Amino acid sequence: MSKKAFFLLFLFFTIFISNLFADAHIFVYHRFNDNRFKSTSVDNKSLRKQFQYLKDNGYKVIPLSTLVEVLENNQTINNKWVVLSIDDGFKSFYENGFKIFKEFNYTFNLNIYIRAVRKKYSDYLTWKQIKELSKYGEIGLHSYFHPHLVKLSDEKIAYDTNLSINIFKKNMGYVPKIYAYPYGEYNSRVQKIISRFGLKIFLNQDNGAITSSSEITNLNRLGLVGNANLKEFLKYSKFESKLLEPNSYPKNGKLTKVIAKVEDINIKKAKIFITDNGWIDVDIKNGYINKDMNITLRKRRVRIILSDRFPNINNTLLIKEY
Repeated sequence: MSKKAFFLLFLFFTIFISNLFADAHIFVYHRFNDNRFKSTSVDNKSLRKQFQYLKDNGYKVIPLSTLVEVLENNQTINNKWVVLSIDDGFKSFYENGFKIFKEFNYTFNLNIYIRAVRKKYSDYLTWKQIKELSKYGEIGLHSYFHPHLVKLSDEKIAYDTNLSINIFKKNMGYVPKIYAYPYGEYNSRVQKIISRFGLKIFLNQDNGAITSSSEITNLNRLGLVGNANLKEFLKYSKFESKLLEPNSYPKNGKLTKVIAKVEDINIKKAKIFITDNGWIDVDIKNGYINKDMNITLRKRRVRIILSDRFPNINNTLLIKEY
C-alpha cells in the first residue's frame, strides 16, 4: 500500500470514528430571571447570550424526541445538536424564559412536578399554561410528590408514578414518555419500576454528553443555572466506557473495587474521580480498568467519573438507599 493510500485510509477511519462517537448535549434549566433563587435560575440576559452563542456557532436545537429516535435507530449523532430541557414547571419559565425561546425559535422539553400544578402552588404553571407551552415543546413527568425516589419502597415509587401519569393524562389527554428524576437521583431499581408504566425516556442530571452509545433510559444533562458556562459545557464529551463495579451504592458503605470496560483498547491510562477523594490514576489493561480501593463513602450521593482526558468523561451517580 502506498503512503498516500495509507494516509487516505487512516483519514477515513479517523473521520468515521469521530462521527460514530460525536457528542450532542442536553442542558437543563429550572427557574428563569428569578432573583429569589439565583443558584437555580438563569437571568434573561444570560439566557439570551447563551442562545445567541448557539446560533452564532452553528448549533441546532432539536426536540428530545428527535435525539431519541436517532439513538433508537443507531444513527449518527451530530456534535452540533443541542436539546434544551426544563424541570419542575415554575411559572418563571412562562413569564420570563418562554419569550426568549420563541425569539430564537428554540424548542424545549418541559418536565412537570404534578402535585405543585394540581395544588395550584403560586410559583408553578397552570394546566392552561402547560397546554399552551406544549404547542412549542414536549412535556414530560417530574413525578407527583417530587420525592427522593431511592428512599422509597417499590410500592411507593409505583404509587407516585401511577398517580402522576393519571393526572397528567386527565389534563393533557395522553400518557407521557419522558421522565426526569427528581433531584437527578435514581438507580436501576427506580428505573425498572417507573418504566413499567410506559415511560421510556429517562433524564438524569449527570454532567456528560450524548453519543450513539448512550441509552435512552439514562440520558445525561448539564445544568445551566447560576453562573454555568455554556461554552465550557459544550466541550464535554463522552468517555466511551462502562462502569461494571460498583453498580450500586455499597450496602456497607465501603468501596473496595472499581471495574470498568473501555471501548478503545489502545487507551492505556485513565483517571477515576470519587466524591471526597479526588482523581486517582489507573492503568487500563486489555480494555479494562480493575482498581482495588479501600474507601469509606461518607456521603449519600457519590459520583464516580471515568476519564482519559478531561472533559472527556463517563459520569455515574451512586445514591445510598435508606
